[in-house]
Amino acid sequence: MVVTPRQEALLRHLARYALSLRPVLDSLFYADQPHGCEADLSQLRKQKLILTVENAVTDSADHHTLYSYYQLTKAGAKCIGASEYRGKALGGQAVTRYLAFLWYCCIKRPRRHRIGVAQLTEIFGDEILPPNSSQKRDLLLPGFHCLDKTEHSYRVLHLYAPKTSVGDTATELRKRLREARRLPVIAQSIEARQYGFSVLAETPQQRDALRTQLAKSFADDGVSMLVSCSPGPWRRS
Repeated sequence: MVVTPRQEALLRHLARYALSLRPVLDSLFYADQPHGCEADLSQLRKQKLILTVENAVTDSADHHTLYSYYQLTKAGAKCIGASEYRGKALGGQAVTRYLAFLWYCCIKRPRRHRIGVAQLTEIFGDEILPPNSSQKRDLLLPGFHCLDKTEHSYRVLHLYAPKTSVGDTATELRKRLREARRLPVIAQSIEARQYGFSVLAETPQQRDALRTQLAKSFADDGVSMLVSCSPGPWRRS
């Protein structure tokens, strides 16, 4: 199969974020040109490298605006040397979670980059891999992560998009923090503010409640615990 460099970049973006929407693709790859991605998406569909789920995403800024989302097929994953896992159909909760990650990384400013096993291992070393592991997807540091630029350096954020109550969210984060600190390299990174947590709330009300609860629950833990709304509007004003 023949793809252009930009089409390959688009496929790699889908592998990284599991799915994407046209306004995101237009922003990242087509200088915010409306419908800039249309021709490339059409070509990739014809080659059966991507699939489309029609009108599945409502824009929070305008409930009459619906977006289709795009993801890799198994052939698309194979085309760029990604795991066939990237071509699996997504369930409803997974779609919600990945949309939150996509918006937080690619639309919200500053721009962030979701990272996987290979990048996490480059940053933290083999200590985060199980001993004698042959599975590149295995990690002693579970969860989803992104690279976030701070004022003078970079940090790794553990992403969490909760679907539970505020209290249950705090309990789950306590568990994740405890598991992360079992790895000395991560414990050191938490202390140095180079590893933290970003909680993605669905509404401003949930965000405010989480900020209050987590400020109390983790006040003495020395861990960066960010809370923001995600996703928001898919087109930047």
